[in-house]
Amino acid sequence: MDNNDKIRLKDLSRNPYRDYVDNRNFFQKAVYSINKVLYVYSLIWETNKWIMLAFAGIVLFTGLQPVASVWLGKKVIGILAESMSGGFREEAARLLILYSCLYFGLTLATRLANTFNSALSRLMGDVLARNIKIKIMKKAGEIDMACFDDAEFYSKMENANNEAGNRPISIMNSSYQLISSIISIISFVTVVATYNRLFAALLLISSIPVGYISMYIRGRNYRLHVRQSVERRKMSYYSSLVTNRYTVMEVKLYDMCDLLIEKYKEAFESAYKQTKALQKLIIKWTCFGSLCSLVTLAWVYIDMGISTLKGIISLENFSFFTGAATNIERSVVNITSTVSGIYEGSLFIDNLKEFLEQEITIKPAVEPPKRVKINQKHRIEFQNVSFSYPGTDKKVLDDLSFVIEEGQTVALVGHNGAGKTTLLKLLLRLYDPTEGKILLDGTDIREYDPYDLYKLYSVVFQDFGKLAFSIRENIALGNLDNINDLLAIKNAAKSSNADEFIEKLENGYDTELTRQFDRNGLELSVGQWQKIAVARAFFRNGEILIFDEPSASMDAEAEYNLFKQLEEMKEEKTAIFVSHRLSSATISQKVLFLENGKLVEMGTHEQLMENGGPYSRLFTMQAKRYIADKQKTEDREIL
Repeated sequence: MDNNDKIRLKDLSRNPYRDYVDNRNFFQKAVYSINKVLYVYSLIWETNKWIMLAFAGIVLFTGLQPVASVWLGKKVIGILAESMSGGFREEAARLLILYSCLYFGLTLATRLANTFNSALSRLMGDVLARNIKIKIMKKAGEIDMACFDDAEFYSKMENANNEAGNRPISIMNSSYQLISSIISIISFVTVVATYNRLFAALLLISSIPVGYISMYIRGRNYRLHVRQSVERRKMSYYSSLVTNRYTVMEVKLYDMCDLLIEKYKEAFESAYKQTKALQKLIIKWTCFGSLCSLVTLAWVYIDMGISTLKGIISLENFSFFTGAATNIERSVVNITSTVSGIYEGSLFIDNLKEFLEQEITIKPAVEPPKRVKINQKHRIEFQNVSFSYPGTDKKVLDDLSFVIEEGQTVALVGHNGAGKTTLLKLLLRLYDPTEGKILLDGTDIREYDPYDLYKLYSVVFQDFGKLAFSIRENIALGNLDNINDLLAIKNAAKSSNADEFIEKLENGYDTELTRQFDRNGLELSVGQWQKIAVARAFFRNGEILIFDEPSASMDAEAEYNLFKQLEEMKEEKTAIFVSHRLSSATISQKVLFLENGKLVEMGTHEQLMENGGPYSRLFTMQAKRYIADKQKTEDREIL
C-alpha cells in the first residue's frame, strides 16, 4: 500500500473539512467573486493573452447581437404591416430583402462566433489546465512533508487537482457572458423605458428573486460538495481496492468484495440523501422565483397588446417592445445565474489559490543560507531532539542526543514504531524537530538550503518509488545530472546486484517497468525492485549514505553481498542504516538502539552484547532462530 493509500485511509470517518458557513452579505460576496475572477484572469493572461483578447471581442459582439436581432425583426414586421395596408411596393421589397439578409447574416455571424468561442474555450482550457497542473506539481514538490500528514490539506490538494481542468475557464466564460448580458440588458431596458419606465423597473425588480435564489442555491451546492468530500473519497477508496492490481489479490483471497461493495453503497447513500434534499429545495425555490418574474412579464405583454389594439403603438413596436421585455427577464436571469456560477466557482478557485499560496516552513533559517561543504567527511550531532507529528502531542522521538563521527557506519535498531524512520526524516530535514536541533559539521541544518542539503545524501527508504519508467531511468533518477551515463548506471546496478537479472532481459536497461503504460512492461518482484532502489542510491554517489531496511525483501545471500558492497564503496563516507536483521549491525562502528522514541542504548555491537541489555536480548533471540532455521534446512537436505 503506497503513501497515498495511507493518507486516504487516515480518519476516513472524520470530515477533513470544518463545516463551511458563509455569512457574507451580497456586497461582500460580489467583492470576493471579483477578486477571484481577477485572479483567474491573471492565470489566463499568463497562459495566453491573445486568446483572452479574442474572447473580449466575442463578448462585445454577443452583447449587442440580441438588440440588433430584435431591431431587425422590428423592421421586417414594420415593412410587412405597411405592405398589408398599402399594397405591394418594390422599395418595400428591396428593404425586406436587405433587412432579411442582415438578420440572417447576423444569425450566421452569431453561430460562427459561438463556434469560435467553443474552439477557443477548448484550446484555452487545455493549455490553462496544463499550466495550473504544472503549478500544482511544482507546489506539491516544494511544500513541507508535514502537509501530507494533514487530511484537510490533502483533500484541498486533491480538489485543486480535480478543478484545475475546467473551473478557471468556466469562470472566464461566465464572466464574459456576464459582461455580454449586462450590455444586452442596458440596451433592452432603454428600449422598454421608451414605452413605460415603470414597466422597465418592474421587469428588473421581479427578476431579483430568481437571482437571489440562484445565488443561495449555488452556496448550498458548494457547502454540500465540501460536506460530501469524505463520502466521495470513501467511494473512490473502496472502488480502488477492488480494481487495483496490488490489492485485488487480498480482496479475492479473503472474499472482501461484497463487504467493500456494501461500504461503497453506504457511502453513496449518505451522499445521495444530501443531494436529493438539495434538489428538492432547488425545485421549490426555482418555481417560486420563476413565477415572480413571469407574472410581471405576462402583465407587460398584456398591457402592450392592449395598447396595440387601441392603436397607441404600432405592430412593429409591439414586436420590438415585447422582444425587449422578454430579453430583459431572460438577461436578468442569465446575469444572476452567471453571477451565482462565478461565485460558486470562486469558492473552488479559492481552494486552488490557498493551495498554491501554502506557506513553506522547511526553508533556510538565515539569509543568505549557508553552503553545505562537499567532498569531505561529515559529522552529525543530535542535541536534545524531540519530535511530534503536526496535530498530535505524542512524542515520536523524545530527547535524543548522540554524535555520528566523520566516516562512521551507524546502525539504527529497535522494534517497529521505535522512531527509526522518523529520525532519518529529521536528519534529511523533511521535517523540523519540535525541540532541540541537529548539527551537520557544527552548523544547524536549518541554516542550509534544503535542496543543497539533499544533494549530500544517497537514500533508500522502506517505501521507495516504483516508477513506471525504464530500468535505465529508474536508476538514473538518482542523479539527473548524469542521466545519460550508461556506464555509471550499469556500475550502480552491479553494486546492488541488480545487474544479475537485468542482463538476462531482452531489452536490458531499456526494459519498461510495470504495465501501467506499456502492455509488455515487466513486473518486478519486491526484492528486484529493492535492488533497483539501492542501485538508484549508489548512482547518486552521495557523501552520506542512508539505508532504511535496504535488504528487507532480499534473501540472506543477497543481503550479505549488499552489505559487503556497502563496505567496499563506503570508503570514508558516513553511513546510517536501519535493519531488522541485527546480524547486519555487526559491521557497524556504532549501534543506536531506540525504544518508544527514546535512545536506550548506544555503543559498538560488542559493547552492547556485553551489557546484556535490550539489544543483546534481541540479537540473541534472532541468532537462535537463525541457527534453528539453518539446522532444519540441513536436516531436510540430508533426508
